[in-house]
Amino acid sequence: MISIITVAYNDADGLARTLNSVLSQKNISQTEYESIVVDGGSTDGTDKVLEEYRAKFEEAGIRLDAGSEKDGGIYDGMNKGIGRASGGWVYFLNAGDVFYDENVLAKVNDILNKEKSDVVYGDVCSVENAGVKHIMKSGDDINVIRTNLPFCHQAVFTRRGLHDRYMYSTEYRLAADYELFLHAYLDGAAFVHVPLVIASFMLDGASNRNRKKLFLEYEKIHKQYGLAATGIKGALAHAWGLFKINAANVMPQRLVYWIMEKRING
Repeated sequence: MISIITVAYNDADGLARTLNSVLSQKNISQTEYESIVVDGGSTDGTDKVLEEYRAKFEEAGIRLDAGSEKDGGIYDGMNKGIGRASGGWVYFLNAGDVFYDENVLAKVNDILNKEKSDVVYGDVCSVENAGVKHIMKSGDDINVIRTNLPFCHQAVFTRRGLHDRYMYSTEYRLAADYELFLHAYLDGAAFVHVPLVIASFMLDGASNRNRKKLFLEYEKIHKQYGLAATGIKGALAHAWGLFKINAANVMPQRLVYWIMEKRING
């Protein structure tokens, strides 16, 4: 079973889009996946959305576990979702994100039923406010994770057993996913990339709005695991990172993501 975890906070419309996307998946048994919603105590009508979709999921025969309470941020919410998951695989599709099409979950399920790796990741589609879409391909070489995360969280399926050993660190506000997967990689976890577009997401997420903080958290994580570059190489890498952050404030979003994709793929 695949546990689809959705973390939400004051995004009723986004949550409705996400749950509708989960509900609309075809060619997969209702017993092959479940939906878990972790709401951080929203006050914008999210409770009404949850009530509406409880009825829809029940009618469709799909398990929906939805709850609302204050939490310590998105990664705390993600950890809570993992704790409530009953599937063998965990996937995060947070409020506002949607599956790329209605057959994604069926295709992924076929792959996961045969896969021996700990982490399976695909590609994603980013969407600008104007509706322009850009397919962002993940990196095939997982070794680049020593400097960058080669996939977006909307693209990755993780064995539930891996989360028995690794949870998201609430010390980080933007890069805890990178810290978790880097830790797992350094401990020998097996990763595999599949050429399948998994999800679509809007270019207005927290990490996109706070690139400088994200970069600084990456630096902290590199130091935590003894991967920080030193000397001239380190200075050049640091300067390049700051340039990208500052330039991103005036660059079109498509150019920003082209740069990010090139970085991911070396």
